[in-house]
Amino acid sequence: MKTLKWFWLIALVTIGFKLYNLVIAGPGGYAPDQMQAFVGMVIVFALITCIIIVAWIARRAKTALSGKFAQGNEASNI
Repeated sequence: MKTLKWFWLIALVTIGFKLYNLVIAGPGGYAPDQMQAFVGMVIVFALITCIIIVAWIARRAKTALSGKFAQGNEASNI
């Protein structure tokens, strides 16, 4: 998970630099292949973000369910 978060951060920084270059270049300064690369980076960033969110939700659900099962086991042992 730590590696995925580093990839997320690297993608965010790269997108920031590309966006800065896009704004500085003006309306006609970016070639179509560079725009495709930028859109691809944004899609990869969105995909990595979705994976991180799903993993976070799964981890929270696992923790909540294990806590409920532990409480249920303690109540039945009394």
